[in-house]
Amino acid sequence: MNVIPIVFAFNHRVVMPAGVTFTSLLKSADPDTFYHIHIMHGEGELNEDNKNELSRLKDHFKNFDIKFINVGNEFDNVYVAKGIPKLTYYKIAVSERIPEYDKVILSDVDIIYTGDLWDVYNTTKFGTNNYIGAVKAAICTSYMTDIGCDMDTYINCGFMVYNLKGMRSDKTLIDRQKELCGKKWLYLDQDIVNIVFKGKIIFLPPKYNSTFSVFISSGDPNGVLSQKYSQTEIQEALNPIVIHYTGTNPWQGFCLRHDIWWEYYRDSIYFDYSFYVNHYTKLIKPTINEGIKSFAGVLKSNIGKVYKKLFFSKS
Repeated sequence: MNVIPIVFAFNHRVVMPAGVTFTSLLKSADPDTFYHIHIMHGEGELNEDNKNELSRLKDHFKNFDIKFINVGNEFDNVYVAKGIPKLTYYKIAVSERIPEYDKVILSDVDIIYTGDLWDVYNTTKFGTNNYIGAVKAAICTSYMTDIGCDMDTYINCGFMVYNLKGMRSDKTLIDRQKELCGKKWLYLDQDIVNIVFKGKIIFLPPKYNSTFSVFISSGDPNGVLSQKYSQTEIQEALNPIVIHYTGTNPWQGFCLRHDIWWEYYRDSIYFDYSFYVNHYTKLIKPTINEGIKSFAGVLKSNIGKVYKKLFFSKS
């Protein structure tokens, strides 16, 4: 049996999407793969009903177990941005909270899995100075260099393999991350990870974290991704194992590969007919307010970065 520990962090607001992520993970597993799912949450972020809703998957899948880890109020004083809760920082505490493993996978819940993860988990071999396995971001901005990172090696943190044994042996890595949590960062914990672990990262193929930017760049022979990965790796990313819905979430609006998420949702125990109909009704006949909200979102995503240097620290 191939046992894979995988860690998520979320609250009651995304229990259903998390359940869909778990469904895709378990449906896409090989017959000899078993997942130890760890869910990190803060005080009051998941109640017993939420936990029971997720545990219902045990009635349908036998290839996993689930453990809930309450990190308490440890991260109450971190910097958070509108719409992004403090739980995004919980990954910093993984090496302390999960002592039984030397290596784990960390995953967001805005993800759909289309394949098994044993290969990436088993083949990511950490040396004495490697602590993370992750996919390079398919964007390059001056902000990355402003905070001391390299545009060519900056990673997206939605899916990572974590070297817990190595992190425990060098506690300064954890202390440095916690120290930076109180500062303003455009990409929050992702900036912190890139700053602290610069030069200490193993780069995974882009098929293991196909974000919106990776997917768009994969179809462009002259895109940013072509400067960071081989053409073979880029072609593989067009049919990824990890689909990461950065930007608009498919259960909230329309986005690329929206149909894939909804395919897993319809086939999950979380399917709700009314929610399904209401969602597609809004897509087909949006109200004026929804149209304004959608337009505002486009504006925010395209021009918001112009102001980053006015509001975000470089150190």
